[in-house]
Parts: sequence; C-alpha cells; structure tokens
Amino acid sequence: MAPFEAAYESAIDAGILPGVVLLAADVTESFTYTNAMGVQSLGVENASKPLEPETIMAIASCTKLFTAIAVLQCVEDGLFTLDEDVTRLLPELAAIPIISNPIDPTTNQFTLRPRENPMTVRHLLTHSSGLAYELFSPLLVAWRTSRNEIPSSGPTVETRANHPLLFEPGTAWMYGLGADWAGKLIERTTGLSLEDYMSSRLWSSLGLTDVTFWPRTKPDMAGRIAEMSTWNQDGKCVSLGEDFDLNNGPTDCLGGSGSFGSARDFFKFMQAVLRRDERLLKKSKSWEELFRPQLTPESKEALQRLLESSKWFDIELGANIPLDGAKSWSLGGLVSLDGYDGWFSKGTMLWSGLPNLRWFIDPKEGLCGLVATQLIAHEAKAIKELSVQFQKGVYELFALSKV
Repeated sequence: MAPFEAAYESAIDAGILPGVVLLAADVTESFTYTNAMGVQSLGVENASKPLEPETIMAIASCTKLFTAIAVLQCVEDGLFTLDEDVTRLLPELAAIPIISNPIDPTTNQFTLRPRENPMTVRHLLTHSSGLAYELFSPLLVAWRTSRNEIPSSGPTVETRANHPLLFEPGTAWMYGLGADWAGKLIERTTGLSLEDYMSSRLWSSLGLTDVTFWPRTKPDMAGRIAEMSTWNQDGKCVSLGEDFDLNNGPTDCLGGSGSFGSARDFFKFMQAVLRRDERLLKKSKSWEELFRPQLTPESKEALQRLLESSKWFDIELGANIPLDGAKSWSLGGLVSLDGYDGWFSKGTMLWSGLPNLRWFIDPKEGLCGLVATQLIAHEAKAIKELSVQFQKGVYELFALSKV
C-alpha cells in the first residue's frame, strides 16, 4: 500500500472523510491508477453503499473545464472571439457598475461608477472581469448588508449576478461567476441549453454517459448520487442529507459550478484534454490557448496578493501550488509557472471544486490525476494535504512504472 493510500484510509477510519475516488493516468494509458475508498453516504439509508468511480457527484467548480472547452469550440466555429466585448451578446453586463471605494462610515453608502474598460470573453474565463462570488469578497458582503439583502442567489445566472463589479476588467483578479456568464454566452449563440450543447459536443462525442446538469431527472443516475457531507463541531463528517442542494435551486445550467457526474467520466474528459483530442478542439492553437497563462501582470499580482492574504484563500484557491510559487490563470484553471521535482511540471493546469475535488493536468509530463470527494469543509487543510500526498505519490508510481 502506498503511503497516500494509507493516509486516506486513516482519514476515513477517523471520520474526517466519508470517502474518496482517486484516478490517474498518463497520456498513453500505459500507466493507470484507480482506487475508491469509503462510502457514498453517511445517511442512515445509504451508509452501506461504497463510494465508487461510477458514483454520481457534484462536479462543482470543476465544471469550468467543460465550459472553457465549449467556449473554445464556439470560437473555432466563428460565433464570437475571445477578445470581443461581451456586451454585444450579454447586454446585461453593460450596465453593471464598479464599486469604486469602500463603505463610507458616515453615510453607510458605497460609491458606484460606470465601467470604462471592455469586458471580454477572455476576462470571463480568467476571473479578471471584475465579477466575483460574493462570499469571496468582504466588500460585496458589506455592500449587500448595507442594503438589508441576502447574498444574491435565485434561479438564473442573471439573478445571481445582481451586484457591482470589484474592478475594471483586466486590472485585477477575483474568483467569480464569469464562467456562468460564459455558459449563458454559449446558449445565446448556439440556441441550445448548456445541457444540450455539452451533451452533444463534449460528452457524447467522448462516449460519456454519466455527466449532466440535472442528475435527479435521470433514472439511471438518481440512485447513484453521493450525499454531501460536512464537519460537525468535533471535526467529524456528518451527512447534509439527500435533499441538500449545493447550487441552491438553479433553473439555469451554471457553467461555473452546476454539473454532476461520475469521477470516472470527468476523468475521461480530463484524459481527452491531456491528449488534446480532436473530437473536442480541432485546432492546435485552441489547445495552446487553453493552457497558456492569460493574466496581465497586474491581474497576476492581484491573484498572488489574494492568496497571501489568508490561509483560507490559499486552501480554497491555491490549487495545491505552493504559496510562494509563480502562478497565473489559463482559460481552464490555475497554471503553475514553476516546476517542482518529484511533483508537477511547469505549465501544469490545476483546479478544484467546493466539495474537495482536485485535479491536475501536466502536459509536459503527460500525466493527469483526480481526487474526488463530497465533503464541504472550509479551511480543510488536512484534506488539501491528503491531495498533495496523492499527487506526489502518483508521480512516484508513474516514475516506477517506467523503470
């Protein structure tokens, strides 16, 4: 048993993790690794069901990889470009103002000003548009509180983005719902729902049958959905119940966070990205654009400042890249500008999902890997460290396979 496998087993036995699926492979599939531990649910009715690679999980923010590929397909099809102003097709974004200074303690008001810079499709995918997830921004939380409102939610992308921008597009960085708007852009230019578009152009083309935005409507998936868990006050996993909805009841397909699928099928998609499968993108320059570091120097600096500002941001948004390592954002995920001996190479793309899913795709080494759980535990340093052990262990196993 590899040390990382023993570490995961110990975490499950200790009750801090309900279960995990671990997958890795090289580009030729001469090296493959598959393991699953723990249970699908901690609820009373389904506690005996083992977690398996075919169990349906909330993919959460890993959905952004699907959306990035779909956007590049639309670019290849000539529907729009990465650098055109999105307001031609998303006019709702034209009128969103920018919060230009913090709250005034004497008036309890914020100053808002119109946006001046164009907002592009590239900005949407790289989190440099000024759009943010509210709970990542104390400024937006304070703004919302000053209006006696709850954080934006609602069933559609439009209702979830009814708050100001944090900055001029292209001038800073904040994790946000740009990919949700990119999904809306795909729908408006193709005339298809994101579900129908991705089913046709992404999932079915690769033979993936276990991915959807609406798993509870699929009879073949409904009985295989893993329940979400969290930590109680004692740091032990408890079920959030089979009716828990991570996405809070959307009617829109959320291109930034809304898909569900088996770890097996999401990993097959990752493998297609690793080998630059022409069934997804036909042009080599499209693949180069997907992996290329995209941020301006000021946006890259803002990203690094954010990660350094708190341990929480580094755990949630650092994607296992060492804090002092150089990094940028590609169209598909965070990209490491440094390489690490015995670990991932320079140019590796990595990202994660809220329920502690973490993936990496290393083009130079020709290797990819996925950790998939359904545990919502903020500041889960222990879970992050387990995924780091897995990544390093996979590189070690891969090296041994070539001896």
